[in-house]
Amino acid sequence: MKKYFTFFLLMLFAEKIFSQVDTATAHTSLKTEYLKKSKTQKTIAWVLVATGTTLMIIGGSVGNHAATDLSINEAASGGGLIIAGAVMDLGSIPLFIAGAKNKRRAMSVSINSDFVPRLQQGMVARVRMPGIGLRIRL
Repeated sequence: MKKYFTFFLLMLFAEKIFSQVDTATAHTSLKTEYLKKSKTQKTIAWVLVATGTTLMIIGGSVGNHAATDLSINEAASGGGLIIAGAVMDLGSIPLFIAGAKNKRRAMSVSINSDFVPRLQQGMVARVRMPGIGLRIRL
């Protein structure tokens, strides 16, 4: 049974090793992904700020109109719009922070080439090897 299990695992790895690269998927760099994520988050945050501010202005207008007519229902709906707008404005703050954080991460990703020891003709030689660097500050 062990032989069959080992053979099965070997065949799984062999299938993955000798398969072709899928060209249908887009190969993007880590920097591009972070920048795209940052842009999306900032766009959503700006939409939330604009919508929240608009709701607060409309709520203030409805509340002001209700104060002159002494209508409690309109005053309550105006207050509700103001509260909803304030919540949306406050909800956009974490998205702005996350967008800035992802932009900083994208700027910290770099492509560099370092010298790596490699065995060539019985000697250890230092060969340039391209790599991607990601600086994470703790």
